Amino acid sequence: MHKKGGKGPAANAKSPFGHLSKLEEFIPEEYFPDILLVHDADGLTPGVIRDTKRGSSKPFDAPSVRYKRVWPTESSELFKEAKYDDNIIHPLPEAEKPRTAHLYLSAQCVIGKGNHSLVYRAALRLPPPLKAIGPFGQVTTAAKLAIPEQSARDMLKTEADIYNKFPRHLMEHWSGYNLIAPHNFPVPVHAVVPKFYGYYVPEEDTPASDVSGLSPILLIEECGEPIDPKELSLDEQSQCYTHILRLHLEEFIQNSVFTRNILIQPGPLDVAPHFRSREHPSFRIIDFGRCEQVDDWFKHRYGKDPSEIKCTDENEEEVRGMYRPWVLKKSFQEAVAREQLGVDLMDA
Repeated sequence: MHKKGGKGPAANAKSPFGHLSKLEEFIPEEYFPDILLVHDADGLTPGVIRDTKRGSSKPFDAPSVRYKRVWPTESSELFKEAKYDDNIIHPLPEAEKPRTAHLYLSAQCVIGKGNHSLVYRAALRLPPPLKAIGPFGQVTTAAKLAIPEQSARDMLKTEADIYNKFPRHLMEHWSGYNLIAPHNFPVPVHAVVPKFYGYYVPEEDTPASDVSGLSPILLIEECGEPIDPKELSLDEQSQCYTHILRLHLEEFIQNSVFTRNILIQPGPLDVAPHFRSREHPSFRIIDFGRCEQVDDWFKHRYGKDPSEIKCTDENEEEVRGMYRPWVLKKSFQEAVAREQLGVDLMDA
C-alpha cells in the first residue's frame, strides 16, 4: 500500500490558494453565512469548463456576484446536536446580519470533473467575527457547481437537500472503534461524509427552469482524492464498506457506489496537518446527487407520507411489505460496494 503523506489532489502547482489551510471544523449556526459574495475572475459560475492554464492570477481582485443561502435551514440536522459541542463556548458574540461570507474561485483550482458537475478548491472568508488562523484570514473548501443542464442542476439540488438531512454524527470524527452491524469486526469511528458548509443560489431573479444562468453552489469539506482499492489493506477496505453500512443504518442509499466516490486523505484528523500520513487514513463518501432518503422514497413510491401509515397487528405484514423494496435495494448496494472494494462476504 502507498504510505506516503499527502495533501490531497493538487489543483495546480501554482494554485493561488495553495498557502491556505482547509476548513475542517463545523461553522456554528450563529455564524453560518446568509449571503455569499462570489468572486469569479474566470467566469466559472455558469458551470462551464474553462482552460485551467489561463486562470486569473488575481482571483481576490475580482468583482462579486451575490448568492443567498437555501440550506442548511434552522431545522437542519446539522444544527440539532451542535449545542453540545464542547469546542464552542456559549453565549457566542453577536454576528452582523445578514452574515456575509466571501468565496473566491479560480480555474486553476479545479479538483474534480464529472458528467454533471465541476468541483473547485475555493478560498472562503467567513463572516465576522470568525477568522481563520494565519495572516490571510481565509480557508479553503470544495465548491461544487452544476453544468448548464436541467438534470445537472436538479442533481446538485438533490445532493444539497441530502446534506441538509444528514445527521451531524455522520460528519463527526471520533476516537475509538465501533461494530457496525452486520460487519463482524471493529472499525474506527470516523466521519462518513464531508462537513456541509451550505447550498447557495444566485440572488438575481432567474426562473429555476432557466439553466443558462449561474449555477447554484454547494460548499463542502475537501476530503482528499479517490481511493484505489488495490492499494488499501483489508482493514481499510472494510472501513470503506462500513461507511456504506452507516449510511444505510441512517436510511440513506447513495445509489452511486463507485470507488471514485470514496475519498482518502492522510490522518489522523485530530492532529495538525503536517503530522498526518497515509499510515492513518481517513475516508469519506461523496456524490449524493442520486441519493435517496427512506421517507422521500416512500412518498415517491406510494404517494403518501410514511406518517400516514399506522402499523397495527392486523396490517404489520402489509407495512413490512411496503418497505421490502427499500431493504432489497440496500442489500444490492452493499453487494455492489463489496465488489467495488474487493471485500469478501466472509470477511464482512
